[in-house]
Amino acid sequence: MAAFTTVLRMVWQRSLGQWRLMLTVALGVVTAAALAAAVVIYTEAVRDLGLAHALRSRPLTDFTITVHSSNLPARRREFELRRDLTARLLQRAAGWLIRETVRTGQSATFFLTAPGQPVPEDPNRPRSLFQYVERLSEHTRLVEGRAPRPPARPAGGPPEIEVLIGRAAAERLGVRPGERFDLHPYWRPEVAPVRVTVVGVIEPNNPAEAYWQGRTDRFAVTTTSWPTYPFFTDEQTVVDVLAAYLPDVTVSYET
Repeated sequence: MAAFTTVLRMVWQRSLGQWRLMLTVALGVVTAAALAAAVVIYTEAVRDLGLAHALRSRPLTDFTITVHSSNLPARRREFELRRDLTARLLQRAAGWLIRETVRTGQSATFFLTAPGQPVPEDPNRPRSLFQYVERLSEHTRLVEGRAPRPPARPAGGPPEIEVLIGRAAAERLGVRPGERFDLHPYWRPEVAPVRVTVVGVIEPNNPAEAYWQGRTDRFAVTTTSWPTYPFFTDEQTVVDVLAAYLPDVTVSYET
């Protein structure tokens, strides 16, 4: 123990004699530690800035998550089961990431004719469909006409539904507010057609916003050889009116 104490005393005395050198060493150690910490912080900052720049340079549609369900029944019970299951799955898988959800639906195809006219045999005869997009009025502007009123539901007969159409489709097809059409379900040619009245023309406030998921075919269908009339209605009309009249109508859903 005495020898150890003697060694400590000698180290202390030599350190006092070389205090300038020891101070320099201490400052060097502190500086090296600070630089090492700064390198880590700088590296993380550069990485985060690079990631932030990369994310900002990508369109918002690259960050959308879409759950697609094709050709499912539109009846109220089946609709609610699918809607609730989709919501649970999204919340479980990516609830921490999702900031907004948008429910959409598009019906099966109908053949379109003037009121009271039969479906022509021409393979390029006009088609139509019903579609809805959640919170549509918040993301579109009415450029002509008015908003639809709740549909009439005559007992036992086909419904009469007021609809909107996109401006691009209206111009392409020559449709104006006030025009009426019969929509014949292709899978049920024996039933009376659904009567629709176009009451308004709309266009998107900002076609590039993530709400539209980069799609333009909701406002005009340009990929078919036949004329296609995409009519806007609302979710309740599809589920409670259209599906009540045509229980076997199918809808493709997206969330």
